[in-house]
Amino acid sequence: LDKKGPIKAKKKKEDYENAAKYYQIAYDNGDITGGEKLANLYLNGLGVEKDEAKALEIYVTVVENANGNSVAAGCAQQAAYMYENGIGTDVDEEKAAEYYAIAEEMEESEH
Repeated sequence: LDKKGPIKAKKKKEDYENAAKYYQIAYDNGDITGGEKLANLYLNGLGVEKDEAKALEIYVTVVENANGNSVAAGCAQQAAYMYENGIGTDVDEEKAAEYYAIAEEMEESEH
């Protein structure tokens, strides 16, 4: 029996909570990587209350404010998947197609 289990679990929760605070600060200051990471935490409920709609909102904002890079392309793919599957929103095939196209365009511009 590992007696450190609950302590490690509590420590990990605190780590995610601290990460969420710093990612929020970064995102608020226009850092797209911070935004992507913050959205991931909301999507998975790590360090913050799970909120798929908020995650989608952040992914979309990152895409709208980025000048096409791999982080923004990943956010566009994630947003497209969420629209396609109704995660945090109603299913919206048009928006899904739009964000898949944006992701592809951003990935191509990287090369």
